[in-house]
Parts: sequence; structure tokens; C-alpha cells
Amino acid sequence: MREPMPIPAPLPRDSAGISIRSVTMRFGTQGSDSDYLALRDVSLEVQRCEFVSLLGRSGCGKSTLLRIVAGLLAPTSGSVLIDGQPVTRPTRRVGFVFQSATLLPWYSLLDNILLPHRIAGTLDRAARQRAGELLEITGLSGHQKKFPRELSGGMQQRASIARALVTSPDLLLMDEPFSALDEFTRETLNDELLRIWSESRTTILFVTHNIAEAVYLSDRIAVMDSHPGRIRSILPSRVPRPRHAACRTGDAYYETITAVRRAFGTDDAEPASASASGPLATAGV
Repeated sequence: MREPMPIPAPLPRDSAGISIRSVTMRFGTQGSDSDYLALRDVSLEVQRCEFVSLLGRSGCGKSTLLRIVAGLLAPTSGSVLIDGQPVTRPTRRVGFVFQSATLLPWYSLLDNILLPHRIAGTLDRAARQRAGELLEITGLSGHQKKFPRELSGGMQQRASIARALVTSPDLLLMDEPFSALDEFTRETLNDELLRIWSESRTTILFVTHNIAEAVYLSDRIAVMDSHPGRIRSILPSRVPRPRHAACRTGDAYYETITAVRRAFGTDDAEPASASASGPLATAGV
């Protein structure tokens, strides 16, 4: 079998930094039956060019925090800054990839990728050229005339990533984009995402509940608690870059998985090794 091509380390680039400062999010009226404290006093700094994952169980507020960063929700208190500027509404500087591909079924693949430019009234030759580049980067070249129903789930999700990148955002927010895919497709798209990240000059904040995915993709992992959502600890991924499929059998990979599990308080065992059995490799929370 041919040795897989390593994903290159990211190039130096001028993308966006994120500053999340004491963010609290409450739904409903405090003290009422509808009162729900989703996030409490969450703070996080993400450097330019960095890949950071928000990791936690379902319901810990990961997606809520991502929507606040995107300007889709206003926090009850606290603030979010992108490159020092307060976030008050959605902006073209930020791309968002949802859990499902959300492609328009009556649009071709190319038209779906170009949709943000069509909405903004900026659909020109440069936009089409950028879409063509993204078709190449995401491995979708030759499929641009197909409709979503003619694409596999993995291809649809790659198209949604291309759509999020077509306006050349400085920051890409990803809300469990591979959670509905089988493990084999997920790992393939993890590799492709790292390759896109290395070429796109984009900071990434990534939401997942899959420990192995967070360890493989990230520079740092923000471990979140629930009820209310808050950051419990922030851990570095020890897996060296550039990363490739063989990294998933290395000691650094399993050591980081063990460290993350301990941060959740779910693993009292000795550190895992490269010879560890399957469950750690697909660990989720």
C-alpha cells in the first residue's frame, strides 16, 4: 500500500484572532420556569492561524458558544472580539459550517458554493475563479454541475466547506460537520480539512464530541463541562505536524487521548500506547 501523503503544516498567514471574554448565556427569564443557563463565564483566546476544538458532551453549550462567536446570538453578558473588534452581527470575515450540509436541492454544486456571493451581490469573475480553486482543493472538480441528490454525504459536506470558504473568510467556525458520517469517511474528511486549512489562511474554531477527532485535528483542545457550560481545561495536542493517517497509531496520539479523557474524569487507567485497542481510537464523550 502506498504511504499516505502527509498533510503539510500551515503556512504563515494573516487570519483572525478570537478573544472570548467572560461570556454568559441565559435563555428565558432568570428565576422563571423557562430559565436555562447555557454558558457561564466562558473565556478563551484563539491565536491567528490556530486550530482549536471545543470538546464536550451534548448539551454543554459548544454550539451556542460558536453561534455567539459568529454573531448569530448575543450573549447575556461578556463579549467576543475578532482582531480586537467586538462581534455584534454576522460578517463576511467569518465562515460557518453546520452539522448538516444544508445545500439547496434545486441548485447545482457550483451554484451552491457561489450562494454567499449571489446573496451579497458580489458574484463576479473573481468569485467564480475562487469557486473553481475550491472545487480543486476539496476534490470536487468535475462534479460542479451535479445536484446535491447526486452526491454522497461526504461530498455534500465538502461542498459546504467550500461554500464557507468561497468569500475567503479570516475565521472558519465548524459545528460538528462530520458527526453524521461513518468513521471511515470522517477520517478521510479530517485529512482533507487539514489540507484545506494549510492552504486557506484561515483560523478554525471546531466543535466536536469526538475525542480522537479533536486530538488529530487541533493545536489545542478546550474541554467543556455541562450545566452550565464552561471551559474545564485547555490541553495541547501532542501529535506533531504535519499530520497524516499514521499519526493515529503513534504514542503522542494515544497519550493526548488519555490526557483528554482524564480531563473529563473518565479514565483512571495508565496512559494508552500505540498498541492500544480500538475503543480509544474512536473515543467520544
